Amino acid sequence: MADFVVNAEDVGQVVLYVAPGFFARLAYEARFPQRERSSLHTVVWGIAASLPLVAVGDGIASLVGVAKAPTDYAYVATLLIPAVLIGYFVALLRAWRLIRRMLGWLGLRHQPEGSLYAQTMLALSSDAVVTLELLDGRRLSGTPRAGPSLAEDDVDELVLGHPAWLKPDGSWDEESSGEAVLIPLTQISNVSFSEDPMVL
Repeated sequence: MADFVVNAEDVGQVVLYVAPGFFARLAYEARFPQRERSSLHTVVWGIAASLPLVAVGDGIASLVGVAKAPTDYAYVATLLIPAVLIGYFVALLRAWRLIRRMLGWLGLRHQPEGSLYAQTMLALSSDAVVTLELLDGRRLSGTPRAGPSLAEDDVDELVLGHPAWLKPDGSWDEESSGEAVLIPLTQISNVSFSEDPMVL
């Protein structure tokens, strides 16, 4: 029985047919963080996504005259760089309000963000204002800047830019509120929006 020998090129060939999908997903998740999946799901998704990405990389390699060898750095670059760019470009498209609206018309209303915070506050325009009512009755207004990306992550605070506290006389105090304020989510009773973040 012949010995089964695997060399570096064989390993590289296998890895390169999985890596583009994996890196494309990493680029997508840089914009839309996702909850952790099982190893099997990640591998299957990586292989499926790699098929068209490898075809793109092979086409680029042919155009620029790069040898299609898995141990050639130039060939690895022609596979991985387009995969990363495509993954991030798909995320940018998915974030576009027109694409959200089109998918909504098709009945696909599931949003790519991993938490209601990200689906609402981070979907607002840059000048949108939210008003928080805290558990102690105080009211705070400002523009959302940061918060939890995933429902299960460890971030439980909200950062508001251009904060203003409501004074007893009904006016807003902006001067003594600083440039930003950090509020624990557990202290927020409700949130009012200056625009509807769920409109597709």
